[in-house]
Amino acid sequence: MRGGRGTRSGKPPRSDRPEALENLAFGVFSGGPITSYRLRFSRDVAPYVRERKWHVSQNLRDLSDGRVELQFKCAASGEVSGWVASWRGEVEVIEPASLRSELAEVARQHLALYEKTRPARATKRRQVRRAV
Repeated sequence: MRGGRGTRSGKPPRSDRPEALENLAFGVFSGGPITSYRLRFSRDVAPYVRERKWHVSQNLRDLSDGRVELQFKCAASGEVSGWVASWRGEVEVIEPASLRSELAEVARQHLALYEKTRPARATKRRQVRRAV
């Protein structure tokens, strides 16, 4: 298709190496600045964390209390934040401070939401027997 919209063609620059871009991503997205992550996982999930390769740059360190620390570098993205948040109380963000602050703010928002909108307590219905 010549002259059509969005049909630009060309060659990628020589410095473009798809594997290098892939190594910067945590999952699919790789647009943010390269960021160092250091996460501490509880002893309950440590075995699962140890058995997986989460990122090509990862380094695992066993802690004396049974926890495990995971370090890696990749492009910052919502994908990393979401993955870390999915571990809930089983992970502590040591670095970066920005992610630690972000998740603390999310926790505060959840707390405020759930404290003000407590569901009504379920009550048992009294059954009244009629005398016949």
